[in-house]
Amino acid sequence: HGIFSAPEGTPKPAIQAKILILHGFEDPMATPEQGVALGHELTQRGADWQIHFYGATLHAFSNPEANDKAFGTVYNPLTDERSWRLAQDFLSEVLK
Repeated sequence: HGIFSAPEGTPKPAIQAKILILHGFEDPMATPEQGVALGHELTQRGADWQIHFYGATLHAFSNPEANDKAFGTVYNPLTDERSWRLAQDFLSEVLK
């Protein structure tokens, strides 16, 4: 769960790594539209990617200390648990 906008003027080589993005749909720092744009960019660059959006979830959802709704950072224990399971599945796939 990060920021989706890329710096201007950076090289755009093909991406060979597998990518997993776990993101809150309500995150004010990276909108769903930016997530879709990122998916298009990753596809154009040949990446093997996944983006999972979680409803009713803001930025920093896996940080138990996050509790600033006005800033857009709130811990969500259910999303934290769900995202951790997906991350473990992803790692078991890529570390075979």
